[in-house]
Amino acid sequence: MSTQAIYSMTNRHDDTVMLRFREQERQEAKPTKPHARARSGITPTHLTWDEKTYPLDHDLIRIGRAPQNEIVVDVVGISRFHCQIKRLGGKLLLEDLGSTNGTHLNDDPIDAPCELSVGDKVTLCDVTLIFHNNDDIS
Repeated sequence: MSTQAIYSMTNRHDDTVMLRFREQERQEAKPTKPHARARSGITPTHLTWDEKTYPLDHDLIRIGRAPQNEIVVDVVGISRFHCQIKRLGGKLLLEDLGSTNGTHLNDDPIDAPCELSVGDKVTLCDVTLIFHNNDDIS
């Protein structure tokens, strides 16, 4: 009986070490593409998706499939809590919330909060959000 217990503990330990090693290899193998940085531009006041326009007038705007989000995008491939927009001073920062398919700003994947400007296109899976000013609404 004790031999079986020792074998089980050793096997689990080896499996855990192997899994940690694989995860470390994945992290090191990720491409180190630079994320979008703060840019000069006009801060957007609205975003448009699926022919609907949403005002960006809150300090925190969450986007995802869950009904608790301020902007609900109920599309396959979108995470329940995909990304969020935070107001910091007069700027809006876009942040991915660990989504499965990632968030792209103007075709570049983001891995850290980045500033939004008028004309930016944010892609969540196959969904595109377009950021603009109130003056640009037709």
